[in-house]
Amino acid sequence: MYFMKRSTLFHIVLVLSASIFVSCKDKDKIAEGNNQIIHFDVSGWTNNHKIPWTVISKLKFIPLETNANCIMGEPRKLCLHNNKFYLTDMGVNKRIFIFNTSGNYLGSIGSYGKGPGEFINLTDFFINKTQNQLFVLDNDQRKVIVYDLQTAKFLYDFKITFSAHDFAMIDDNKLVFYSKVPQNKSGKSFSIAIMNLDDKSYNWFLAQDELDTSLSGINSIFQSFNTYYAPYLKDIVYRITSNSIEPAILFNFGQNKLPEERLKDFRKNPRIILDLLKERKDWIYGIENVLETDKFLTFNLEVSRNTVIVIYSKETGSFFYGNQYEDLLGVFPQFINIAASENEFYGFINSYFFVRGKDKILQQNNWILKEEYLKAINSIQEESNPVIISIEYNSF
Repeated sequence: MYFMKRSTLFHIVLVLSASIFVSCKDKDKIAEGNNQIIHFDVSGWTNNHKIPWTVISKLKFIPLETNANCIMGEPRKLCLHNNKFYLTDMGVNKRIFIFNTSGNYLGSIGSYGKGPGEFINLTDFFINKTQNQLFVLDNDQRKVIVYDLQTAKFLYDFKITFSAHDFAMIDDNKLVFYSKVPQNKSGKSFSIAIMNLDDKSYNWFLAQDELDTSLSGINSIFQSFNTYYAPYLKDIVYRITSNSIEPAILFNFGQNKLPEERLKDFRKNPRIILDLLKERKDWIYGIENVLETDKFLTFNLEVSRNTVIVIYSKETGSFFYGNQYEDLLGVFPQFINIAASENEFYGFINSYFFVRGKDKILQQNNWILKEEYLKAINSIQEESNPVIISIEYNSF
């Protein structure tokens, strides 16, 4: 059974469960300047809907080559540039792996250490496509390191004076940083810094309050067509440009929003928020992976302790949400989209689950998708590197 519902929202991720799906049309957009704010009432959402398989127009599995030089854990970030994947993982690897779009390993950039071109903590990275350069953030050394993409050689680095946890380039002359910890022990602290690359000066934005917590997600700044900042426990997503930071998406969590008054002593006792999240199963929070192509916006959030996916049509204002896809992709316990290009989203599946799903997948009736799976499975073992998934959506 399918339901229609009014609202709006966007992005991608997967986890287990079962049930239904929802397609929605939003008429509550509010124009502000040249941009629009999208409003979502998620107070009645549940975590057991499914997204119909028919929303997917094209899917491809890309096994990443596995050898002694490129053993990867769970991917943390993926960038696509000039038909190459640049990946870093959640494990102990202290470098950025490079694969072509067929999954063949091409090399790596960076190494562990304190010398020129080395980092202690590969906190985040991005690609400056106009300059053909790769920027790495090392929060442990409070340093940004820049490499030439063509040669993988170190070019230069510079220091920052604050703790930063992810970053992005908002034009050729400005960087935006997210800091999840207070900059000082007294007075106001802020979440976002915008830096001028010419003189390394920066300005702070968005004063922190009780809901700005160090217990945030892996990333809070997401960049594709636009650059977004998603505070992990709040009901808002901001759009960041070189000239402004403004609301892009507003949510109504209803009674399922975390109570700010309960978190006033959080900075003195971090266990307060952990206890609060355990207290009730129906909290809504955790907006992450805000990505977009030319036609779609996607993201995920936590609803009653399960991750749900939202796929939002920029053309019609309709959207689907659910904690799982129907049919083929529903076989896998979890996959998460972590990047977007002009018309594709990219996620990954752990090779262990990819291999273990074979019997169930071969029972499916979708022959085209089974054929894609069989092309990939021949080069994968349970201990192989993750499988990249490329997805395109049908208009709806």
